[in-house]
Amino acid sequence: LARKMGLLPSDGAAGSPARSDSPAPAGAAGEGAEALQVVWWIKVLRDDPLRVLRALRFSAKLGFQLHSSFWLAVPFALSSLQSKVAGSRKKDELVKIARAGREPLLTFLDLSFGFPLPNATCGGG
Repeated sequence: LARKMGLLPSDGAAGSPARSDSPAPAGAAGEGAEALQVVWWIKVLRDDPLRVLRALRFSAKLGFQLHSSFWLAVPFALSSLQSKVAGSRKKDELVKIARAGREPLLTFLDLSFGFPLPNATCGGG
């Protein structure tokens, strides 16, 4: 199935372009691949829900964007993150992002809440 959807090379060689014997309409192939990616992410994130926090941490720290299929799958993993993952493991991830510095922490919070947080300053006035 993955090979027919263009996700794996048809001849098994690494790096070779995927080929399909029966061409699908241009939009259908893309939509099918996107749906398969979302289903895959749902399974991966439910198997290890802490990956949600790790992905956000690495995205914030290393400056890359997470794929839209990841974001579509996140809501399906949140109840598992709340119920299956020990608080100490979640705390460890949050401590790691806090230690990365101010900018990665603000980016992490921006990714987590979906909008930029105000640029707060210490001391206030």
